Order: sequence, then C-alpha cells, then structure tokens
Amino acid sequence: MIRNSPDQGVVAFTVPGEPRPQPRTKARAFFNKRTGKYAAQVYNPKGDSADYRARVSHEAAIAMWGVAPLVGPLVANVEFILTKPKKPKHKNGPAVRPDWDNYAKACFDAMQSIVFVDDAQICRAVIEKRYSTDGEAPRTKVLCWRRED
Repeated sequence: MIRNSPDQGVVAFTVPGEPRPQPRTKARAFFNKRTGKYAAQVYNPKGDSADYRARVSHEAAIAMWGVAPLVGPLVANVEFILTKPKKPKHKNGPAVRPDWDNYAKACFDAMQSIVFVDDAQICRAVIEKRYSTDGEAPRTKVLCWRRED
C-alpha cells in the first residue's frame, strides 16, 4: 500500500462510484436568422461527467489538503473499475466504448490545479480500465508522483 504524502511528491486517493468518461466536444452548423449567415457552434453534450469530475476534485482536494499542487514532470497511475454488465461483450475485460482516454481526460481535468498545475506535466501514465470482480464496488484509484530521473 502506497501512503499518501503530497509534501513528498506522492498523491494517492480513491474516488468511490462509477467512473464517467469525458464527452467529446461536438459542433453544428446553423443558419442565423438575425445576421442572415451560416454559423458554427461548438458545445459539450450534456452528460453525467460533471458529477464524476466533482467527485474526483473533492477526493483530490482531501488528499492534497494544505499542500500546493505538484510541480515538474509527473507520473500517473489510474485504474478505472467499472460495474460489470450482465452480459459483457468480451470475457477478458471491457474492450468496448467509451475508450480509456475519455475516462482519463475527465479524471485529469478534474485534478488540474489541485494535484498538479497542468495536466501537461504528466509525462508518463499507466491507465487501466477493468470490470469489478464479485462484490467489488466501482471506483477510480489514482496514484500520482514526481518523476525522479
């Protein structure tokens, strides 16, 4: 078990509940009656990732209590444990959409300015997306530390 020690450059915390992916930004074209021209609108579709990002931010803030965000190059290890469906498509794991990078995007965006200044600091990441085993609750496990090389 890794101990949480943000003042030493190691942050570890768990976010209870089902992980949620970051929805993809969408765009649409429309005719503006007021100007008489076509225009484009870029938006984020409504989804339930806002609640998930709030939970990640909350747990990160507790883990970082009283310590400034980490600076310099970082390594992140994130494990997304999802509820196993009744009939999974693949018996060896969740090789289905949404992709692991959508989960990671939501998680890293929520940790920004709390665990680290900017997610561009993460120069190495190990991301795992897996189903929960019998009796295991869905959750997100995060471990982030300063890269020392």
